[in-house]
Amino acid sequence: MALDEPLRLVLCANFAEVAQLTETCRRVAVDMPVGLPGPGQSRDCEPAARRLLGPRRHSVFTTPPRRYLKARDFSEVQGMSLQSFHLLPKIRELDHWMTPARQARVFEAHPELVFTRLAGGPLQHSKKTPEGRNLREKLLAQTLPSRWPRTSVQPDDVLDALALLRCAQAPGTPLCFQQRDEHGLLMQIYGC
Repeated sequence: MALDEPLRLVLCANFAEVAQLTETCRRVAVDMPVGLPGPGQSRDCEPAARRLLGPRRHSVFTTPPRRYLKARDFSEVQGMSLQSFHLLPKIRELDHWMTPARQARVFEAHPELVFTRLAGGPLQHSKKTPEGRNLREKLLAQTLPSRWPRTSVQPDDVLDALALLRCAQAPGTPLCFQQRDEHGLLMQIYGC
């Protein structure tokens, strides 16, 4: 999603399109892992995010190690959920593009952390429920566009994109910003 006057939502097919569309943006928040664990390493930012999210902690997936990026079949990975496995092509694309220099502008954020901070504490209802969706809409009332591409994506995905936009405007302090992966990328998550 890109911030324009007026606000518009753009659905991109891949990260290359996102990178091209946002090349003039000062900050870009992505809901994908930046910085992947190497051998014997984990991302300290993930348990930190889960603690902050309380009942919504399951929305933070465990990032696969970089060696799993080569996997083409689910049988090649151990301890990974099928949902995470299906994200590997997107993680692979972002990891291939990302450099420490680019990370100064493009950073990892988590929508539920944004909502938690906007609400002043963990949200009780899932974004998939009417109560959860309504609360998230209220939290983003100033950011919501008048028209959503409702036929292209689910409403909760639009809310997540808007939360990332809010975070890109004011990223705040990252979780665990001192930890680096083997490529020099900071393993951190922002949430405003």
